[in-house]
This record gives sequence, structure tokens and C-alpha cells, in this order.
Amino acid sequence: MQDNPAKDLIPYAGQTVGFTETFLVPFLERQDASWRAGDRAALEALCRKVDIAKKVWKDYSPDWKTARVKEPLPLNWWPLLVAAFLQGATQAQSLPADERPVCLKFLNSAFRALDLYRAAGGKDFADELEQWADDLAGREIAA
Repeated sequence: MQDNPAKDLIPYAGQTVGFTETFLVPFLERQDASWRAGDRAALEALCRKVDIAKKVWKDYSPDWKTARVKEPLPLNWWPLLVAAFLQGATQAQSLPADERPVCLKFLNSAFRALDLYRAAGGKDFADELEQWADDLAGREIAA
């Protein structure tokens, strides 16, 4: 995998699953350092799903508040979710100092999502994602 393994994960995901995918795939495909409208709000909503609810559904309303399909996000999509948090953390490192704490929020959610993924039996890409998260956390702590 490359320094930013997110793009390598996209073909692995397979079939469309809903609104969650309609955010994850384009966000990960861009891999640029700029925030687009709704990116940060979507990531923060997904953080709440992982950190508080400890589950992510396949499909949500556009405001991320209501699950339209109460089926869990398939296990093979969790690496993309973790990668999205890590890409968000990477992008957040370039925010002004007063907004930088969101980087730690995204990192925390990445580690929690990775734990949930592994607890559910997920193994694919877990080691690579953990290394990426550890590297990002180390850089953030050093900053």
C-alpha cells in the first residue's frame, strides 16, 4: 500500500450500499487536502455513529440523523470507513490551530472503528490501517 492507502481500498468494497457509500467513495477517491461542502459534517456524523452508537447503518438521510435502512454497514466496508477517518485526520492537520482538535476526533474514531471491525471478525487491511493511524497519531503528537 502507498502512504495513503485509501484509494487501494475502494475497489475492494464492491457493490453500492447506500448513502454511506455515496459519501465514502468520492471522499476517498479525491485524496486531496481540501474540504468540500459537507465533508467535515459527514465525517463528524460518522464519528458519532462509531463513538456513541458503535454501529453504522448502510443508508442514512442526507443530514445523517435518520437511518433509512437499518442494516449494518457490511463488514467489507469498514476499512473504507476507517480510511475516511484517517484521510479526514490528514486533511485536518492543515486546518487553523483553533480547528485542529478535530484531527484527534477523527483519529479516535478511526481507532474505535478499527476495534469494532476487528471485534466483528474483520481482518482485511486492518494492519495497514492501524499502521497509518499510528503514523498519523505520532505526527499529531509531535506537532
